[in-house]
Amino acid sequence: MSLDLSNLEHLSLFAAACFLGGGLRGFSGFGGPTTILLLLTHVFNPVYLVFKIVLIDVLVNVHLLPSTIKKAHWRTVAWLIASTLVSMPLGMYLLHHIEPSWMRKSVGIISALCTLLLISGYRYKNSLSVIKLTAIGLFSGVIFGATYLVLTVVVFLLAGPDKADTTRANIILWSFIMTIIYIPLYLYLGFEGETEWLSLLFLGGVYAGSAFVGARLFKRVAEQRYRQVALYFLVLLSVVAIIS
Repeated sequence: MSLDLSNLEHLSLFAAACFLGGGLRGFSGFGGPTTILLLLTHVFNPVYLVFKIVLIDVLVNVHLLPSTIKKAHWRTVAWLIASTLVSMPLGMYLLHHIEPSWMRKSVGIISALCTLLLISGYRYKNSLSVIKLTAIGLFSGVIFGATYLVLTVVVFLLAGPDKADTTRANIILWSFIMTIIYIPLYLYLGFEGETEWLSLLFLGGVYAGSAFVGARLFKRVAEQRYRQVALYFLVLLSVVAIIS
């Protein structure tokens, strides 16, 4: 089904998804766009959703960025960005040419496998090499370009040796920079832009407000609690994507 934000029912469904996604986005540094997409793709075609979600998420990325810049590990983020950018156009192409349910289930299966690896207790002690970061970025670029999901990057960063605030900062910084690149690249490649700006501003407000609350909650939990919430959230998203 096509999405029409001038329709009150469509707008209400989108706003509810933004409220849930924003809270998790602010708390964990990821998961907001994933939540919105997986909730709404049961009703609407992803082609009509992804670019709108990208534009909405920009507001929260800007809000969360100042508190993360000094905490991020710039070497890791830089290599992930460089390699993600190479494969992201392929993902954008797939968004418009692959059957939506097949894509959603594929992402769910990949995410489930990665999450099970984390639940098993696997952690690597040393920082990832340039080759490994490049491979992760190339693979994630296809997924990110097609769905605006950051899960494949998230699971590898969560398994690393960094503390929770550094991991969260890496995720936020990577997703912010990739979003800034995503928007002009999407338009440059000739895909349809956006016209429903007033509705998007409202949805962005709902999303940003919920993310603000989520970010405040993050400051009150211990590192271990953060990792548990992130992992259980990934499991839930994976299962929903697979069975939907």
